[in-house]
Amino acid sequence: MQEYVVDFPSKLGERITELSTKAVRLLLGGDSQQAESIFQNLYSEVRAREESLPEGQRFHKGSILYWWGYTQILQKDSRKIAEGYEKLLLAYIEDLLDFENFQKAREAPACRGLARNTGIGKSLLDLVQNQVKKKRATHPVPKDPKEVLEPLLEETQEALEKPSDITFDQIEPVIQEMLKKNRPKKKRVFIGGNYRNIAVLRLIRQIVKDLDFVPIMPIDLPETSNPEYETFIHDISLKLLGECAFAIFEVTFSNGHLMEIERAKDFTHLNTILVYQIQKRGEKPTVTSMLMTKKFEKIGYRNFTELTSDINDFLLRD
Repeated sequence: MQEYVVDFPSKLGERITELSTKAVRLLLGGDSQQAESIFQNLYSEVRAREESLPEGQRFHKGSILYWWGYTQILQKDSRKIAEGYEKLLLAYIEDLLDFENFQKAREAPACRGLARNTGIGKSLLDLVQNQVKKKRATHPVPKDPKEVLEPLLEETQEALEKPSDITFDQIEPVIQEMLKKNRPKKKRVFIGGNYRNIAVLRLIRQIVKDLDFVPIMPIDLPETSNPEYETFIHDISLKLLGECAFAIFEVTFSNGHLMEIERAKDFTHLNTILVYQIQKRGEKPTVTSMLMTKKFEKIGYRNFTELTSDINDFLLRD
């Protein structure tokens, strides 16, 4: 960071960490509006404290602006998306102002997020960078990044108002945040199956949790339950699958999880089991024969006691 960037006071830093963690958890739970409200209020609080700093000193606010913008982009409202990308622009300005060099700012999350918007081209990013270069050559460096953006409002407004589809790259930070909060990879258990069988899948999740493992279900991410993200469900599932050490597929009812099972064999680190419901021991399963030819462990269960015992044996075996 540049020498004019000062650390947050300890109590403010603790508050930023606490509220940011709460907001990200809300975002992971699908409540992007409440998460937005937290980041908005947090940014206002930090800006108010920043104005009391001596002339020439500033806080770095890029992370708060980035996540605030991200909560707006995920709301899939055209006005909110435009506001969200404006926050990413302000976060990019924060990085350009404060980072050791411009190259680091161009590699940071805010700039990468902007580059994924088809309406925001390299020429606009360069224009903003040149404007920051002028500001850094003057003293004092502005505390408010909007001061840098104001002379470029005409250029930025046109870019921000262009419709832009959400990409998988924009969803990935939420996935990474989910994984980061769910302990080491060796404890993660992917749970897949037909969501029409959701009660059983949630039971499996609880069994896994009770065994002190971390259940990972794609449906727990808000993006997988939003019809507008339907094209990313497969990619999200495969990303999560590859970041787990175990996989349990409930295959009594076939559905899209067949693709996940097909890919599971490509992850050599992944221990996979297929479970399915039967009425009596020795009964042939009703699942597709394609699944039964896969070289995975397959177990039929007649009741939830047997299912619990089977999962226990699978996860805790030597």
